[in-house]
Order: sequence, then C-alpha cells, then structure tokens
Amino acid sequence: MPDIRERIAAGDRLGTDVEHRNYIDGVDNLDYWTGKTDESARDEYLYYAESRLQAIRINQWKAHFFVRDGYYGGGFGTFTLKDGQGGIVSVLSDEAFDLRGLKPSVGGERPSVTRTAVFRVGHLAPVTRPGVYDVYLSVGRRDGTPQLALPLAGEDGQRRYRLGRVTLKPAD
Repeated sequence: MPDIRERIAAGDRLGTDVEHRNYIDGVDNLDYWTGKTDESARDEYLYYAESRLQAIRINQWKAHFFVRDGYYGGGFGTFTLKDGQGGIVSVLSDEAFDLRGLKPSVGGERPSVTRTAVFRVGHLAPVTRPGVYDVYLSVGRRDGTPQLALPLAGEDGQRRYRLGRVTLKPAD
C-alpha cells in the first residue's frame, strides 16, 4: 500500500486536479475515537478559519490569534475556577453544547435536558494545583468569555455567577 502521507507531502495530487496543501500530522488517535482508551494521543488542537490559523488549544487552555465578530454567537456553558484572591486559574467550556438550542418553557412545563461533560483540569502549565477554588458559571462564547446575564445571585461583575467551592485533589 502506498504511503499517502508521503505522497501528499511531496505534492502528489492523488489522481485529481486538486492540489493538496494540508499535511497529515501522523498522530494516530483511533483508539480514543473508538473508545478503546480514555486518553487522547493529542494534547493540542489547531483551529483554522479557511487557511488562516485562528487559535491553538493545549488541553483546557486556548489562545486566539483573531476572532471574527459574530462567529461565536452561541451560549456555551462555562465553569471558571478562581483562587482565594479572585484570580482565574481555569476556564472549562463545554463547546459541544449550545444552550441557545434549548427549547423554551411552554405553558409552565419545563423541558428536561440532561448533559454530562468531562473537564480535565491542570494538565499543562500553568498547572492548576490541588486546593480549594470558587466555582463560577457563565454562558457565552466558546472560549469561555461570558456574554449572557443570568437570573442568578453571586455575580462577579463579569457575568460569572458563584455556585460554590470545589476541592481539587492530586491525581492518584
């Protein structure tokens, strides 16, 4: 079987009139995608808008190089951990669940939705250390920027609402 990666990297059009400019990075993540392992072989993700690098994510940290206005029009739930001085130590967004897609209450009946998401805290620098943190909820952009005011008490002035405290323990 020919090595497709090498052929594409060398400029082979693979029998088409399309010039392939994307290079396969060689990370085999099939076991993660098929559920054979809980650990991804990849810690970083590159986000492109067309051919322009838009952002890079390394575990829970995401840096944007540019953002198009109106691009993040959704309502994504985010948990923010703050230390005892009010400093943000971790931002954990569920990018797969847009709250604006929820059905409104009709006739006093509230639709029920169950959502489970797994957030990983403290993998790469700056590491989130074990300790006690305040947990805040916000709804806004995919990158965790709060946008929507919520009918909740405990607002921090930035549309984040304190839910309580959490204790992070070292991994076993």
